[in-house]
Amino acid sequence: MPAILVVAVLGIAIVGLKVASSALAARDALQNAMPLAGVAKQQILQGDVAAAGATVDTLSGYTSEARVAARGRLWSLAELVPFLGPNLAAVCTVATEVDELTTQAAQPFASLDLSGLTSEDGRIDVAKIQDMAGVVDHAATVVAGAQTALAGLD
Repeated sequence: MPAILVVAVLGIAIVGLKVASSALAARDALQNAMPLAGVAKQQILQGDVAAAGATVDTLSGYTSEARVAARGRLWSLAELVPFLGPNLAAVCTVATEVDELTTQAAQPFASLDLSGLTSEDGRIDVAKIQDMAGVVDHAATVVAGAQTALAGLD
C-alpha cells in the first residue's frame, strides 16, 4: 500500500475519532443540562432567585460546553461528509440554540424577583411589571429565533 494512502487513511481515522469524541461530549453536556432546565423553571416560578440563579449558572456551563464541543474546524469539515454531515450540523444547531436560550432567556428570567409583584396590601405593582417587560420581550425574541432555527432540522 502506498505510504500516501496509509497517511490519508490514518488522517481520516484521527479526524473521525476527534469528531466522535466531540459529539459524545456535546451529547453528555446536553443530557446533563436537560433536567436542570425543569428545576430552574420551578425555582423561577417559586420566586427563589438565589437557587434559580445558581441552577441556571450550572445549566449555562453545560450548554456552553455542548456548544464548544459541537464547533471547530474538524467539526465543520465533518459536516461536509454525506449522511454524517447533516446530523453533525443538527447537533451544532441544537447546542447553539440551547446555549442561546440559556444565556439570553433563562439567565435574565432567573434574576427576576416575582415575589415583589404584589405590595403588602395585595395590589399589583405595575411599575415592576413594566420593568420586567424588557426581559420578557427579549426572551420572546430569543425563543422565536430558536424555534425558527430548530424548525429547519429534520
